[in-house]
Amino acid sequence: KMASLSLAFTKKCSITSSSSALLKRWMSTSSPSAMRASSETLETTGETLPPNLKITPRALAQRSSAPTKAIPLPDRLNVPILHLSTNSNSGSIHVSPAIFGNDPIRADILCRVVQYQRNKKRGKRTARTKTISEVSGSGRKVRQQKGSGMARAGHSRPPHWRGGAKAHGPKGTIQDYTTKLNSKVRALGLKHALSQKLKEGNLLLVNDWNLSSYKTNYFSKVMMDAFAVGGRDGTTAFFD
Repeated sequence: KMASLSLAFTKKCSITSSSSALLKRWMSTSSPSAMRASSETLETTGETLPPNLKITPRALAQRSSAPTKAIPLPDRLNVPILHLSTNSNSGSIHVSPAIFGNDPIRADILCRVVQYQRNKKRGKRTARTKTISEVSGSGRKVRQQKGSGMARAGHSRPPHWRGGAKAHGPKGTIQDYTTKLNSKVRALGLKHALSQKLKEGNLLLVNDWNLSSYKTNYFSKVMMDAFAVGGRDGTTAFFD
């Protein structure tokens, strides 16, 4: 039994190592033509990608060309100012380390701020339904208790009857979903969010917003072509 277990473990490790090597070889290709050639090679050799890998070739190319390590502090605080239309550097600025230089990033603070914002957006529930005592209808007994062959019934306003009350419905402003969070914690969460964007390289500073058109289609195309932001395969970024 021990020998069979060790053999199965060895086979599993070999399969995992081959899959990881295959994935690295696939990620190393950058151009779409090279990716197509790589996929054709994989099809001819009989090798397949992991079934849970759902990523487009364009996203693979962007991911392979993206930097793998963040710029260390304090060099990270020197942020270049980009020209929007040409995607060229028009200068640089030294941002405040108190706002953009928080490292390590406090994920617990970010989680608390996000929960606070979502609860505040949910707010108080204004919907309200009528109870049995408020629904229009008589309290007279509908039919006799026994002998009719039907279920016993009292008044004509139970929740399971048409025109009756609503069971466990919303109760108006009693249901308050807002939570409290200190203003200093909220400010700290914003600082850590900006620091995380700068650490990822997704904090982009532009000198102006002078474009030939401000239509959504044109603007999204400029963002995708110049900064790989937006679209199906792009990333999210914070512009200022």
